[in-house]
Amino acid sequence: MRALAQARGKAGEEQVLALTGDVVKVESADEAYDESRGSRVIYTQAELLHEFGEELTDAEATMLAAALTARITEAEA
Repeated sequence: MRALAQARGKAGEEQVLALTGDVVKVESADEAYDESRGSRVIYTQAELLHEFGEELTDAEATMLAAALTARITEAEA
């Protein structure tokens, strides 16, 4: 989660947390929204910064990771 908060892409390029296959990683929104890659955007940097700012505590990161894991699991069920 901290990696997403602090990620810096090219100027004006939004970063997102994306699921591609079984791998979750930070990448540019352009890459993640490319349907040919089969990626699914889990959370955007804009959402994260709006809710928590750039300084994310360990507790906040853990709670958010758990919530996102539950969201992914529910979507796959």
